Amino acid sequence: MKKEDLLSLGIDEEVAKQVMALHGTDITKAKAEVATKDETISNLQGQLTERDKDLKQLQKSVKDNEDLSTQLKNWQDKYNNDTQKLNDQIAKTKFDSALNEALGKTKARDPKDIRALLNMDEVKLDESGNVVGLESQLETLQKEKAYLFDMGIGAGGYNPNGGQGGKAYATFEEAMKANDVDTFIQQQMEKGE
Repeated sequence: MKKEDLLSLGIDEEVAKQVMALHGTDITKAKAEVATKDETISNLQGQLTERDKDLKQLQKSVKDNEDLSTQLKNWQDKYNNDTQKLNDQIAKTKFDSALNEALGKTKARDPKDIRALLNMDEVKLDESGNVVGLESQLETLQKEKAYLFDMGIGAGGYNPNGGQGGKAYATFEEAMKANDVDTFIQQQMEKGE
């Protein structure tokens, strides 16, 4: 609005000046409000831009944290697996040592041979380090496969030295009962029979 517009409407010049002064005050006030709002908008836009940067940084950081978390989980899994393997190996070593010691007490000629004939599912190591489930199997093996054990001379006629110096058998049946046929045959060969 211009002063000329007011004068063309028939308003007195003095009144037109007063209206224009009031109008100028309103415009100045409106411009100040617009400037304030522009500044507020500019600040808000700046804050939004900052927030976007922060969000991008946070997303990158979270991704890095995810990578770190994944690496940590992978290392933890590897540690757990390695620990389990080590504990299994220690347990196996303890078991093997205890089993070999127990087999050594039985006068087994070769513990590996005896071990191959055992049902290992039944043989366990208890909490105190004793081998369990072995005794009955060894008793059976000592009866059925006495040659696997060094029982010495005179134990049922068995002679680990190939029959030399062992018990003399009068009959083949007697040697069979003693599970010492080899000695009987060797004795017969020495006699020339």
